[in-house]
Amino acid sequence: IHQNAFLFYKVEAVAHLFDYYSGNQNIFRMNHMPDNIQRREIFSRFTLGRSLVMNKSILAEVSTTGGEILYIYSRYGAATAPDGTLREDKTRINFVSPMLSIERNSQNYAIYPTRGANQTLNFRYFYGHGKFLNGDTNQEESVPGKVNRNVLSMKISSEAYYYINKWLSMGYLAELVYSSQAQFGDYISTMMGMQSFEPTPHSKTLIMEAYRAHTYLGMGIMPVLNFTFGGTAGALHSKEFAVTNPYIANIMPAQMMALTAYHLLKNGAAEAKKILAEETPAMTKQEYLCYAEEMHKGE
Repeated sequence: IHQNAFLFYKVEAVAHLFDYYSGNQNIFRMNHMPDNIQRREIFSRFTLGRSLVMNKSILAEVSTTGGEILYIYSRYGAATAPDGTLREDKTRINFVSPMLSIERNSQNYAIYPTRGANQTLNFRYFYGHGKFLNGDTNQEESVPGKVNRNVLSMKISSEAYYYINKWLSMGYLAELVYSSQAQFGDYISTMMGMQSFEPTPHSKTLIMEAYRAHTYLGMGIMPVLNFTFGGTAGALHSKEFAVTNPYIANIMPAQMMALTAYHLLKNGAAEAKKILAEETPAMTKQEYLCYAEEMHKGE
């Protein structure tokens, strides 16, 4: 990254592997997707940016991205071919994509903000050349119809949060996307290549077929609860943060945690043992460790 007061540029090289587990979305809808969809991508990006209005945090960027995306999945679950090999379908897309983006951001945090707004407008052109490997025949085929795909898209989004009190902020998210259609090797690869409405960090890890489309309008209310102690002023982790009452900020939290430990451990830890005896864990320790490893092995 290189920058001066008005202009900057970035050069990025990214190799990324991500596993989407369809079982994570059963709470949202009936699951008809493969047990696992894997996305592998290797790309580089050059970005040139400029601040349009310094005191209003308005930024304009022009970028060009080029690389390869590979989707790996099994339409028939963990089915195997007669020779015993796993039948995996693959769609490989080589692409180049220039984009123009304008953003205004005054949010206090990058994740789970409690104040401020973020508005973006971007225009993107995507040119891709795809090949589809059919898991049934294990032969590479050109994408049905035209081999090359051209996609034009526009995205407008607005996300804002308003301070209610120390423990509550209310926000909203509105997102409008319009793009031309592009069909790749089969339904699954086409669906995964669509724009998606992902209002929370967790939703970015889900397939959520019903939240993907070429064109959509998505809206949501974003309440934020802050479980914290008082005695401070300013946003946490910011230069404005300051302790205004050391007793409330430091002593009272320590007293409450010590009191919690006392109630759990008194009378031979009777309360702690009661909780352990009556509570049925959703997972064993080993099941949780396996789940966490699967969720993060692609990062």
